[in-house]
Amino acid sequence: VSTQSTWGFNQQDMQKAVPSNVTIAIIPMGIPAIGKSKVFETLMKNAEALEEFDFDAVSSDDIRKQCMDEYMLKNPKADKEHAFQGSLGGYKSAFPNAIKKVVSKERESTKKTHCVVIDKNHPNNALGSSVKAIEKDLAKGQHLICLGLTSKETSKIKHKGESFPFSYSTVLYCIKRVLQRKEHSTLTCEDEVKAVHVVVFFLKLYKNSHITLASVSDQGIKGIVELPLTPTIPEIPEELLSAFHSVLENTHVKDKECSRPDLVKLLIEQIKKHAELFAKEGDLESNAKEILEILRMWKKGVPPPDSVAPKPLPEEKKGGKFPVFLGIDIETPTPSLMDFVLRGCKEIGKNATIDPKDDLSDLVGFLEEEKGGNWKHPNSKHVTVLFIGGNVALTEEKIYKEFVEGEKHEFNLEVVVIIPHKLVFGLCFPKTAIANKIPHISLLLKNCPPKMSNVFGEELFLKVPDLKAKYESGFFQKEGEAYQGVHQAKVEGKAHKAYVIKLPKGLPLAGINKKFLQISLQSLIPQFITCLLYTSPSPRDATLSRMPSSA
Repeated sequence: VSTQSTWGFNQQDMQKAVPSNVTIAIIPMGIPAIGKSKVFETLMKNAEALEEFDFDAVSSDDIRKQCMDEYMLKNPKADKEHAFQGSLGGYKSAFPNAIKKVVSKERESTKKTHCVVIDKNHPNNALGSSVKAIEKDLAKGQHLICLGLTSKETSKIKHKGESFPFSYSTVLYCIKRVLQRKEHSTLTCEDEVKAVHVVVFFLKLYKNSHITLASVSDQGIKGIVELPLTPTIPEIPEELLSAFHSVLENTHVKDKECSRPDLVKLLIEQIKKHAELFAKEGDLESNAKEILEILRMWKKGVPPPDSVAPKPLPEEKKGGKFPVFLGIDIETPTPSLMDFVLRGCKEIGKNATIDPKDDLSDLVGFLEEEKGGNWKHPNSKHVTVLFIGGNVALTEEKIYKEFVEGEKHEFNLEVVVIIPHKLVFGLCFPKTAIANKIPHISLLLKNCPPKMSNVFGEELFLKVPDLKAKYESGFFQKEGEAYQGVHQAKVEGKAHKAYVIKLPKGLPLAGINKKFLQISLQSLIPQFITCLLYTSPSPRDATLSRMPSSA
């Protein structure tokens, strides 16, 4: 097994720590059906393990099922999905209470090391909640070691600018497993489309994340154990890969479900067609023995032989602070930006094939008189270079390391995009590395969060054929070219009208590199993401992994 581990105690604590007063918690980082539960069950039945460890398991699925059953007793007419939704409040208190019960109890044997298994998948920014829940009620005198458990991967998914910390083999095996689940506390194959969506949806929570010790050590994780939880598929047929990519592209956390059920059904057909690829299963006994060996080394205070210490924190993080995102702060005066938007509005008003009067009248009134229409300016006008949020691992990326604060830029605002009664943003193309797929500036808002400019930008310039072709050809960067068009962008299940205007001459902009919103590591209290089987996070969940403003 490959492990990454490091002790988090000082030497005095280490000398005090003996097997009987050490509690080891195993916290999985995976997706539904990755195989963690069966490995845990095998481990806790292992005779050798039972001689050395006192095991307790807290199963998210079982607790949620109990909450659902209680809800249905009180609401006999509720179906399973409504019970899942309605039991969320009870689950949020029941899960930490279950953790409290096992970590604070008086143990009969003081000769064994206490091992707590948290049987629940945790995206990176949900780890801290479980760690804190364990720490909060840990029995007096106990020393806590939290280990992350994840799938050992030889390759990772990378597709159209998105990356995920799992392989195609792992994800496809998980989908195959949920399609065969007839019995499970919360997720069965009763609704195949729903089951597949849940796997891909949960995968999306890991978008552009890294499961490394450097990325999670600040949340209390002392080491990471990697196990081959799924077999490797030697060669994945192109038609199966293409079907999976289509579902991946059309599944968005914000939409709560795949926008194309027909594509999910096609993927299901492909999984069943190529059933022979999934004939093998993981070796549960070997994986359980590997975990046992790792637990033995940790309880003795001896890191595994192939362990590696995390990389030193950058200088700025030694002081406990780092930026939420890197960006180019726009120094061009706001009136100049607003004048450019107004010129765009008037230009599209001249187009005989487009009648935007009702859509743009309140915006034009605001631009001409700076009043009415409930429009407002964002807190800052900038182009996001790299959004970091709570993912400290991104500070190891090349784009972060090469970012020079104070460096100046000159470029043009080329295109104005107006979503009537919602927001206005502008496309620009700075000559520097930018992680965002559609570099832009949020210019005006109206009852709409600035991060939605990312969503509309990608929907329009990556999915609308005419706009995508022009964007990829460099048309929008060419001086002298003009364009006015009205398009539809489907966002959050609704079709929104979008006016796209390119004037023959762009607006020259001046900007300077800046690190925005310096925050402390201690202030990063991740949202507790519940087991996402039938629902998605609330709008506040996972906010640390989403783009801000004009990101």
